[in-house]
Amino acid sequence: MKNPRNPKLHSLTRPVLFLVITVLIFSFSANGLAENTPVKKANYKLAARFTPAKMRKMAFSTSVDAHWLKHS
Repeated sequence: MKNPRNPKLHSLTRPVLFLVITVLIFSFSANGLAENTPVKKANYKLAARFTPAKMRKMAFSTSVDAHWLKHS
């Protein structure tokens, strides 16, 4: 007597199982890569690089003009 399994379902089982195992391995290994040293003081030098005045100089404008849509 033959096994009543669906061949299409059986062909999808291995790749799905492989994908699930791969995702689990990478998610657990990412936790190990995180730095475990606590922050002892504020980094004001780094924060000073992102003040609103300096960000205005870097970003210029946040508006978008979709002029390429006019020609479609």
